Amino acid sequence: MAVDKTTVLEEKWPAANLSFPQPESNSTSDQSHQLDVDTDFSSKVFITVFYILIFLVGTIGNVLTILLVLKKHNRHKLQGTVHYHLVSMALSDILILVISIPIELYNFIWVHYPWIFGDTVCRSYYFLRDICSYATVLNISSLSCERYLAICHPITAKRIMSRMRTKKILSAIWIFSVVFAMPMAFIMGVKYDSTTPEGEDDPSSLICTSLVSTATLKVFIQVNAFVSFLLPLALISSLNCVIVNRLEALRFRYFLSLHSDSNLPQDSHKANVFPKPLSSSPGSTTKSNLTVSSEPNRIQPLQHSIYMLS
Repeated sequence: MAVDKTTVLEEKWPAANLSFPQPESNSTSDQSHQLDVDTDFSSKVFITVFYILIFLVGTIGNVLTILLVLKKHNRHKLQGTVHYHLVSMALSDILILVISIPIELYNFIWVHYPWIFGDTVCRSYYFLRDICSYATVLNISSLSCERYLAICHPITAKRIMSRMRTKKILSAIWIFSVVFAMPMAFIMGVKYDSTTPEGEDDPSSLICTSLVSTATLKVFIQVNAFVSFLLPLALISSLNCVIVNRLEALRFRYFLSLHSDSNLPQDSHKANVFPKPLSSSPGSTTKSNLTVSSEPNRIQPLQHSIYMLS
């Protein structure tokens, strides 16, 4: 007697008779599948608490930095240039915290769609966020260049480093940051990600996203990563390596001079304590004066550079 293969399969594996759910033709179901992010409640709470801590620590710390610098500046206790960089970096950090944290918590952690803030806020959010990011990176790069000049080229630093020049550099940094971030105001925007069964845009699918093609966005991200990360990283790393080598060389010379002084005979120490009579020879007098007067001239530029960086 012939046995139906389908009957055998059903008796042996009953689950094989179950059919997989078919996708519905409703666009709302497709939208929920595409736009919704499967994040459990505990993860959202953890990320929210973490973001709030970052916001509080970053905002309070940077505000205190600005207030402290302004307080000392009003008392005329600050004569260097580092405090200008500190205020500029603190300002950019405060702005990026105030702009990014609330929007990311609301729209990227808790409510993924629809975007309720409008097209202007969408473009402004990414535009201002990139301005602050560029400003922070360029501020650190500028400060590294000043440290390099002060330590490795103190004479040049004494000639070109001034508070007015630093103010101009910081102003240029913010202008360049605005220019570099300008494409974000045109690349980003709002659009409807799905349509209703009637073929109209679904208001609940409005999102803030990229409006350009994937290829264009990829090129922009690569250029952005090179300008805002790789290039400053290479510059800052190179300058700090040179600074470390320079300081190590100065430290080695210092300890070498201490060691050579400790090995001098006792008569030499007495000779240094009790000055010798001045020579009647004009040539020897000139040589001695040059030796004494040239040492402060070599130390003074380095002292000035350290003073300007303090």
